[in-house]
Formats: sequence, structure tokens, C-alpha cells
Amino acid sequence: MTDALRTSLAERLTRMRGSGEFPPPLLDIVREEVGVAQETIGIIRPGDWDALRHQEGAEGRSAPYWAIAWPSGVELATRLAGMDLEGKRVLELAAAWRSRRSWQRAVARA
Repeated sequence: MTDALRTSLAERLTRMRGSGEFPPPLLDIVREEVGVAQETIGIIRPGDWDALRHQEGAEGRSAPYWAIAWPSGVELATRLAGMDLEGKRVLELAAAWRSRRSWQRAVARA
């Protein structure tokens, strides 16, 4: 399974970047189980995000924030899982909150 995912990822990245050259940590992928509400979701991510972040930075690219399951996103998914969202849209705005408590207050007001 991992080889097929690596191949698919390499193909997509080649189209996005216009090149088939990637830092090794980008294709070193693992499957991670993330608990959301009462379910477990499998996600594919780089095995060593820090190594990938440093390598991309060394090549002048921005940090690959897409490559990590952020706790705030998992928390948001958990909270939304219990809501009736039929016919509604949800927009997640990625932001650096000063603390978990301020994020919780913001979600509670929403």
C-alpha cells in the first residue's frame, strides 16, 4: 500500500512543482490513526515532519503545514462531527492562537 501511495504522491508533486526532484523526507510516508469524535480516521503523512520542514526551508520553500494533523483541526472535526451540517458550509481558518483556551472560547462563540 505504501509504495502505491508514494508513487501517487510523487506524480501529484511532480505536477504541482513542475519537477520530479523531491527531498527524501517528502516521500517517507506513514499512516497515522487519528481519533475524531467516536471514530478513527487513517491519514497519510510524512514520517518525519521536522526533517521535511527543515529540508524544504533549506531549499527556499515554505514549511509544509499541509503535512501534519494539527490538534486544532482534529478538535474542530470532533466538534463538527456531532452537528447537523446538512446544506451548510464550514470554513476552517488556520490561525495561530495564543492558547488552547482562547481557541475554545472562539469556537464556543461561533
